[in-house]
Amino acid sequence: MPLNGYSTAVKKVVERFRGLAPPPALRPWQRAQILRLQQIVDTGHTLASALRARDPNATAALITRFRFLLAHQPKVSQAQHNAVKAYDNRVVGISKLQRTIAREHQRLQNLLS
Repeated sequence: MPLNGYSTAVKKVVERFRGLAPPPALRPWQRAQILRLQQIVDTGHTLASALRARDPNATAALITRFRFLLAHQPKVSQAQHNAVKAYDNRVVGISKLQRTIAREHQRLQNLLS
């Protein structure tokens, strides 16, 4: 059933996401996201079972919950947002330094050749 397949695919994302080591400011958001995704997995499998059982009451309630879970993202605090921006800026800075070093390395190689 496609719904079970979707839920299984999301479960794989949850497992990979759990293995990440975010900066401390993003750990609460990571936990909230993992919880939300796990709820999507569980609700998706339960909904698939309700559909197979042809249970209209359970199906209606689970569809409502599934739609809600898919539509609502965990909030990111200003501190978390700032931490991500600072991290991104640091990565950009490191990339620029790497390019500068590579150019200087090439310049020295050309001088010594």
